Amino acid sequence: MSIFVFLCGLLLFSVVYGQTLEDIIHQHPRIKTLEEKLKAYRQKVEFESSLPDPVVSVSVKDIQLFYRPFDLGLEPMQAVELKIQQFLPIPEKRNTKKQIVLKMKDAYYYSLLEEKQALLFELYKTAYRLWETEEKLKIIQEYKSVAEDIIKLTNTLYAVGKASQSEVFDSQYFYSKLLQDEINLKKRKNKLLSSFRYLGVQNLTVPVSEPEQLKELSSYLSSIPSSPTYKKAEEELKTSTLKLKLAELGYKPDFAVFAGYSYRQEYPDFVSVGVSFNIPVWKKYRQDRAVLEANHKKTQAEHRLEEVKRRLTYSIEDTYYSAQASVENYRILKKLMLPQSQAVYRSLVSEYQVGKKDVFELLKSIKQILYTRIKIAEEKANYSIYIKRLEKLTGELR
Repeated sequence: MSIFVFLCGLLLFSVVYGQTLEDIIHQHPRIKTLEEKLKAYRQKVEFESSLPDPVVSVSVKDIQLFYRPFDLGLEPMQAVELKIQQFLPIPEKRNTKKQIVLKMKDAYYYSLLEEKQALLFELYKTAYRLWETEEKLKIIQEYKSVAEDIIKLTNTLYAVGKASQSEVFDSQYFYSKLLQDEINLKKRKNKLLSSFRYLGVQNLTVPVSEPEQLKELSSYLSSIPSSPTYKKAEEELKTSTLKLKLAELGYKPDFAVFAGYSYRQEYPDFVSVGVSFNIPVWKKYRQDRAVLEANHKKTQAEHRLEEVKRRLTYSIEDTYYSAQASVENYRILKKLMLPQSQAVYRSLVSEYQVGKKDVFELLKSIKQILYTRIKIAEEKANYSIYIKRLEKLTGELR
């Protein structure tokens, strides 16, 4: 029956919560900021692949400044010239610039996916910590009732001389400690709810599953190449490679074509056409330096890709072993420590009622059960968070 209830809850979660989650992520300002920048890169692709604007100039040539300056018929060289010039970078340069922007756009797209994964993980983590806090509050509330009963019993035994005053104080201290824990947990709950409001939700409930055996570590490590973090570093390396290619193309000249029409007052008009190009005379100070700079940046991107791979590998392994430890700790707590501490408590209660044990030992056994139940809630939440972190690191968080 419990499995059926869990599966029903999981189904409801996947239908309702999944849609809500997508809306939450899409509406968050951090995501909207990245989406707008991605749109800007899409526009930049068109900008980089287009030709620069032509230059139009109007000039008056060979003016006699101090002798009849407005007379254009004094000599053949005098003319009003209309000229248009178009700069024509070689096609390979234009295409490389376009490819650079496309790769920058791809890198930013993976940055967007990475940020979405980070926000999703924050939502899940906050939800699991909220569940853990509420479970602890329930346990504290339950044991407050137990502490109140012990205080009453201890006061009764003290009144008839069968309990010491220190036993009364110790039972009261135990109750006060529970009150303090309750206050701290309520404060933590309010902080978690505040985190939800930052993420764009009022509250969120997620199913918390029992810790179980993980799949092989190799399956997580094999997913590194599909991680948005790794993909982003890959695209940055491709961008650096293209920038190096563009720097090397700087040795090749760019061309400009022009055409002009000259109006002459007393002489026939004429048309002029021509072509110009730059010569890399100062390549030692310009093109050579640009190539060296681009080459260093490409090497930097290669090192960064390797660093990202190592960091992801370490993070996956660290999180995997932490999750594995949570599974083992949960089993020990649930199957060994909890039944053992409950058995000790039942034995002590019967002995305490006949005066063979004092309240100190009874409270000690209660604290053991309380600690064990709280640790069980912690390990369940920790395990769920570790699993979501593994999914985030491999880009599989949904």
